[in-house]
Amino acid sequence: MIKLDNVSYRYPQSEQRALDSVSLELEKGSFHFLCGPSGAGKTTLFKMLYLELLPTSGKLNILDKQVNNISRKEIAELRRHMGIVFQDFRLLNKLTVWENVALPLSILGELSAQQKQAVNDILDWVGLKHKIHEHPNKLSGGEKQRVAIARAVVNRPKLLIADEPTGNVDVEMGKRIMHLLCELNKHGTTVLVATHDQELINSFNYPRLHIVNGKLKKDSE
Repeated sequence: MIKLDNVSYRYPQSEQRALDSVSLELEKGSFHFLCGPSGAGKTTLFKMLYLELLPTSGKLNILDKQVNNISRKEIAELRRHMGIVFQDFRLLNKLTVWENVALPLSILGELSAQQKQAVNDILDWVGLKHKIHEHPNKLSGGEKQRVAIARAVVNRPKLLIADEPTGNVDVEMGKRIMHLLCELNKHGTTVLVATHDQELINSFNYPRLHIVNGKLKKDSE
C-alpha cells in the first residue's frame, strides 16, 4: 500500500533534511497514528504521501505504484483514491458546503442519486446538514474542520491521511470523527492520522509512529 525505502527530503537551498533516511511500510487496511513535536517532519511526510513533494533520495511507493518520477496525470489519478484532511482545511470559498464535500465525486462527472445521498449522509454524520448552502468563509474553524473531513471520506478512499483531524472540534465531536475513521478502516481504508492529542491516541489501540528531527521510529524502537 505505502512503502518508503530510505527516503530523505531536503528543501531547496537548505542543508537540513526535513526527512532523514525514513523507511516505512503501511499495509493495506492498517491504521496508524503519527506523533511528534512541531517541526519534526510530520507535515513534510504528509506532503510526500499526497504527492505534493517527491523524495530527494530513496524510493517511494504509494498505492503500490513507484512514484519517484511520476507525471502530473498519474498524480491526479492516484489522488482520486486518496482522502486528505489538511490542517488548513483547503476548502473552496466559491463553493457551498455541499459542493465542497461532493467535489471528489463530481470530478468524474455528474453525481448519481446514490452519490448525492452519500454527501447528505456524511454531512448529517458530522452535524452539518443544516449548513449545506453556506460557504466556508461563513463557518467557524470547527465547522470547516468537519467539512474537510466529510470531503475526505465521502468517496471511501483506499488511503486516508489526516493532519490533526480533531484539532478544532470539541471532545464529543472529536470522538465521532475518530469513530468514523475507524469505520472506514474496518471497510478496508488504510488510515494515517497525525495528532498531538495524547488522550485521543490512548483511547484507541492502534500502532504509533514517532517522528523526531526527520527520523521515524515505531513504538517498539
